[in-house]
Amino acid sequence: MIRKNEQPNIKIEFDATLVCIAAKKNNTVAMAALFDALAQDSVNVDVISLIPSHPFWGGLSFSVYDCDFAKVLKNIAQLKQLYTPVDIEVCGGYTKIVLRGETFPRETGIVANFFKSMEKAGTEPALISSSDTTIAALIRTEELDKTVAALESFFPNATVCYDNP
Repeated sequence: MIRKNEQPNIKIEFDATLVCIAAKKNNTVAMAALFDALAQDSVNVDVISLIPSHPFWGGLSFSVYDCDFAKVLKNIAQLKQLYTPVDIEVCGGYTKIVLRGETFPRETGIVANFFKSMEKAGTEPALISSSDTTIAALIRTEELDKTVAALESFFPNATVCYDNP
């Protein structure tokens, strides 16, 4: 039996910016320098995805809050001068959805249902991150309503909570 405090919840966080960096190969020195500079500027880096290095390319994507957009651009411009070749794309208009459940480590099908909900909504997540108890996805803000509705259909006991609307 699932106790009330173990019911899953869907947390919505607005105003996210997606940062994508493509480089000839993943450079941990450059990554450390970038994330250190962002930390020095009090930028909260959120969902992170690293594409494993290939002989010809690598990639890193992460999200920040829209209010930190200018700080990110400043630090990436400095990084681009030090480490080349680097291609950078920064896009606003995203919302983060976090599906959290304390019982997830003891259940199967959570990831399958999460992806089925994305398919049902026709949503293409830009980033996905997970832990034992959470799955976080960065989606286009205009896809929010249909994505939440689809998640609720696959996780009917979930409570939806909106942050910083």
